[in-house]
Amino acid sequence: MRATIRLRLALIQTAIFAVVAAALVLGVYALTASSLSASSTEPRSRAERLLGLPAGTLLDRSTRGDFTLPSSPLPRRPTLPQIAADVQAQTRAQLLDRVLRFSVILVGIATFVTFVAGWLMARRSLRPIRRITSRARMISENDLRQPIAMEGPRDELHELADTFDEMLGRLDRAFAAQRLFAANASHELRTPLTLIRTRLDVTLAKPNATREDLEAMAKVIREAIERSARLIEGLLMLARANGPVAPETVALDGLVRDTLDDLREQADRRALSIVARIDPCAVVGDPLLLKHVVRNVLENAIIHNVEGGHIEVRAWRDTRARVLVSNGGSMIVPTAVDDLFLPLHRGGADRVQDGSSGFGLGLAIVKAVTEAHHGSVVATALADGGLAVEIALPPAGSTNDVTESTELQVSLPG
Repeated sequence: MRATIRLRLALIQTAIFAVVAAALVLGVYALTASSLSASSTEPRSRAERLLGLPAGTLLDRSTRGDFTLPSSPLPRRPTLPQIAADVQAQTRAQLLDRVLRFSVILVGIATFVTFVAGWLMARRSLRPIRRITSRARMISENDLRQPIAMEGPRDELHELADTFDEMLGRLDRAFAAQRLFAANASHELRTPLTLIRTRLDVTLAKPNATREDLEAMAKVIREAIERSARLIEGLLMLARANGPVAPETVALDGLVRDTLDDLREQADRRALSIVARIDPCAVVGDPLLLKHVVRNVLENAIIHNVEGGHIEVRAWRDTRARVLVSNGGSMIVPTAVDDLFLPLHRGGADRVQDGSSGFGLGLAIVKAVTEAHHGSVVATALADGGLAVEIALPPAGSTNDVTESTELQVSLPG
């Protein structure tokens, strides 16, 4: 028989019971023998008192090797007390023998019953383990959404099943991110690759291709490669957002300031005015991912804006650390706002930019990273056109080391 956990548990329980039962039997046997020995001396004591003999005179020879008869002669025939003492000793020995044999048989039966009961109890207790094992054997990359969902008391096995369900959830999200990356990459890379192949075929098909033709082909290929590189970087960032987050205290207001400085030239080219109020706020998370969140929101406000439009930026802390970015732009249907967070979704035709502007991954990355940091992001279509995006993240424990709040109003002429 294979030494399973069930068998080992049953044997351990049986061994413990056998040891305790054997100790109990020995204790009962010793106590019974002691009680019978004390009671066997009572008839002799009475006889000694009746015969006027000193106490202990009629002790059995087997227990008194130094027995000497008193000076007065006694009858040679056994006396009644001696006969009673011999009968009582024999009865005592038989009783102790019966007690011992009965106890051994009873302990043997009880030990066997204990083993069977321990086997059945271990089988019942380990039933969740078998369910987890069966579930693990059926797991595949495409079937991770059926949890164990164990019912019953909140014991250690229930915690194990819950942990297994959480692990399945993480694996499912990881595989989903992998499939999403592959699907999005294959979909979006098809366009630049097709463009490169078409341009190569057209140029190489010319029998007398000029230098200008080759330079035009090289320019198209370079732009397609750069577009593909940006797409891959965005998809990798989106996939990373679904992974674990490195805990580190990050000054969110500092990220907003630095990003505004980096994008100032880009906003200047579109003659956008920026009004910013930045108060101290810090969060705990991955600095690189949070930087991409802030940058993507601000870039989205710049790209999907009107010439000479405006951008309002706020960063503050209440119960959560918050960043709010509002920008002017085209009218957006309120019911279509949630679709803006879908990967590779660019909204209506008026929000579809050329290849250099984006792939519809910005807000998808913002949503994925924010949720990975246990935060939330809400977008609202403005009544006069444009979009307002608010990010809320759990604040860090202290913001004492964050710089003082500032109010910045910048007008960037075209």
